[in-house]
Amino acid sequence: MTFRIIALIAGLSWAIGARAITPADKCEAAKDTLAGKYAACRQNAEAKAIKTGKLPVYTGCDNSLVAKWVKAETKANGACPTNGDAAATQAFLTSTTDKLAAAVAGAGIPRCGNGAIDVAGEQCDGPNLGGVSCTSLGFLAGTLTCDAGCKLDTSACQTNKCGNGTKDGIEGCDGADLGSESCTALGFAAGILACKPNCQLDTSGCINNLCGNGTQNGNEACDGADLGGQSCISLGFLGGTLACNGLCQFNTAGCTNNLCGNGTRDGNEGCDGADLGGASCTTLGFASGTLACKASCQIDTSACQVSTTTCGNGVKQGNEQCDGADLGGQTCASLGYTVAGTLGCTAGCAFNTSGCIAQAFATTGQIYCSAASGGAVVPCAGTGQDGEIRAGAPFSYNDNGDGTITDLNTGLVWEKKSDDGSIHDKDNTYSWGNTFSVFIAGVNAANFAGHHDWRLPNAKELASLADYQLFSPAVSPTFVTSCPVGCSVTACNCVQTTWYWASTSYAGNNNAVWAVNFNDGTLADGSKLQGLYARAVRGGLPGTPNPTPTLTPTNPPTPTATKTPTQTIAPTQTGTPTLAPTCSVGFADCNNNPADGCETATSTNVNNCGSCGNVCSAAHGTSSCIVGGCHVASCNAGFGDCNNNASDGCETATNSDPNNCGSCANVCSTANGTSSCIFGGCHVASCNAGFGDCNNDPADGCETSTTTNPFNCGGCGNNCTALANVSAAACAGGTCTVVGCNAGFLNCNNDSADGCETNPLNDVNNCGACGHVCSGATPTCTGGTCH
Repeated sequence: MTFRIIALIAGLSWAIGARAITPADKCEAAKDTLAGKYAACRQNAEAKAIKTGKLPVYTGCDNSLVAKWVKAETKANGACPTNGDAAATQAFLTSTTDKLAAAVAGAGIPRCGNGAIDVAGEQCDGPNLGGVSCTSLGFLAGTLTCDAGCKLDTSACQTNKCGNGTKDGIEGCDGADLGSESCTALGFAAGILACKPNCQLDTSGCINNLCGNGTQNGNEACDGADLGGQSCISLGFLGGTLACNGLCQFNTAGCTNNLCGNGTRDGNEGCDGADLGGASCTTLGFASGTLACKASCQIDTSACQVSTTTCGNGVKQGNEQCDGADLGGQTCASLGYTVAGTLGCTAGCAFNTSGCIAQAFATTGQIYCSAASGGAVVPCAGTGQDGEIRAGAPFSYNDNGDGTITDLNTGLVWEKKSDDGSIHDKDNTYSWGNTFSVFIAGVNAANFAGHHDWRLPNAKELASLADYQLFSPAVSPTFVTSCPVGCSVTACNCVQTTWYWASTSYAGNNNAVWAVNFNDGTLADGSKLQGLYARAVRGGLPGTPNPTPTLTPTNPPTPTATKTPTQTIAPTQTGTPTLAPTCSVGFADCNNNPADGCETATSTNVNNCGSCGNVCSAAHGTSSCIVGGCHVASCNAGFGDCNNNASDGCETATNSDPNNCGSCANVCSTANGTSSCIFGGCHVASCNAGFGDCNNDPADGCETSTTTNPFNCGGCGNNCTALANVSAAACAGGTCTVVGCNAGFLNCNNDSADGCETNPLNDVNNCGACGHVCSGATPTCTGGTCH
């Protein structure tokens, strides 16, 4: 120890000797000496008083210090580092020597750990917390302690009851209890809001809406040309062009629909319920009778009569098509049906073709065209692509209500799929062999839908279900209904976007068979041992055995002559028979010239739609004639045919109608507010009192409660937690309330506007706690303790 002191002194002497001593140095040294002598004088007075039992006398010490202090400053002629601080020095030394006297009298030397808050910077000392507690510091409850450095330890103070699963106190959340918050309520576009272990909101799963960047994300339905894989057909329409509006929501104005069963004739319907489109038996060329509408929304002429005089006598006469069993030599085949069937005759002496089978070759469903290179979608006109030609009959299905669907083109009856654990469950898979021995056998054993002739479809039958306009799944929406857990085969129709077995073996490998992938409509071969899905079918064309192949081709059979239908003789007014053309349904002799027969297709001609001279027109759009009825083909931009009534054309202004905004039936709805439609997009017009549209997203309306949301309290963007020195805040009645303050600060004026404005460690009016005022002539508050 002696060596260290000597070394220190030697080093100090060398350092001082290395420069000249200035007048300032001399003054500073004199003042240090005077300060030491004054402190010693006071301590000597304390010692004398202890021996004599009298009060200590400091007068001589005080007078000597002041006089000599002033003399040192005068001698230095203003060169002292400080000047005029005799009184301040005296006060400081008096406080220090008083504490020293108290220490040697038993109180101990001031230090951290002696149980007294007696050192500058101490907030507490052991159990001595300076009169403060968790609650006085703004916490809800808990135990305040003092750490080894004499600083307040608030770790055991409770601001909430985090972990009990209920959001309370100043918690932002607790477990699954997020209060009323969500990603959208906090200003994000979408996503999943979560709760952190410390009961603060976790927004890492929230995402922003980047509408306009050309990529569909967040809660966008689409973005520019990115429609998210959707189309008019996938949205439930029959066809048309789907678009995206400026708010990244679908614009279905270019989609067309068939709503068979709504009582209004629209789309390609021939009729709908009582709405026959103005047609009657007589306008269709019959003599009389009652025209009706089939459940498939096609005209039913079975009760129309071609003759009022002879029908019912069993002999085909006049302009009757048939009478009883007398079919006039006609058959299903002679009437143009490609498959045999049984032709009948109605009570009105008209052909009953319900027993005839046409089995149309179905379309692929595709309605768009693509560039020769690259992935751009291009207009179809002139390309010759499938999307332009659209050859084949449109998809047409009928749900039979018994767990089956009939393909009206092929006559095939398909099993629907369920999600109820039954043999029809969408999740059942089989090896190819088990599709016959387990699946098909089980369906037939149950006499499903009243039949026991169910079978596995062949490759072409199975592929006929593919719709190449769609992707994942590439199948008609008829086969993709809602499929909730537990739904039965009659209530839903499910599809897997993967492989289904066909009954057709692969000629290139006896261990492989054909299958169809309904993700994209692919037809490919695969091993019989795989576990794939299966769908049962029945009906369709009657099968005929394949002829045994021969090495030498036989001569083709000589075709037999077919009977040419003769023209019927219609009685004239005078009774003299004249030859007049008999027009097929959908055609008419509109130019009254027998030479060119029934030259006008009244089923498609917009100037003679349904009958000669009936011209179709559409306000704010263009017209079409479908199955003899006028329809709206397309609407001008900003208009829509929302009532599906061709007579008034495109009657609705979709640019401004909040009930048909951007597209028909797109109703603008604003939660907790009112809506408007501007340029085909829904907007928030106004919010109810106490609510705000703080994320500027019309999809969720006025989503934010400005009476309770601390981030938007009283108005959007008014963040209570951003107040000065606030650790937690709440919103009540649209007004911010301070719930917790940062360590070392208090809200003593109970005014949330300025947050936690008070520092209790140095505020003489709130020393250690709100309202704790320090007294004395010159009170001070240090470390939360009055001095």
